[in-house]
Amino acid sequence: MGLTKDEASSLVTVYDWFNEFTRGFTNLTDDAREGRPSTAMTEDKDIALRLMIETDKRVTYQQIWTSLGIAIVKSTNSVMDT
Repeated sequence: MGLTKDEASSLVTVYDWFNEFTRGFTNLTDDAREGRPSTAMTEDKDIALRLMIETDKRVTYQQIWTSLGIAIVKSTNSVMDT
């Protein structure tokens, strides 16, 4: 079974992992990072966002941020996924 180009890791990523393993790093889990968690866009926020847009097609990113506390990228991605 082969991978398509979109599924395969880049050569740079492969080299980075090779170097990490060479140095003895074997933990494959992600380290904790500061900042907003990747799960910040919850299902409830997604529903609220869609309702805001359906109610007022001219809603601004600032209004979305103020009401829902989600970044422009998250809100744009959520809308574009429909």
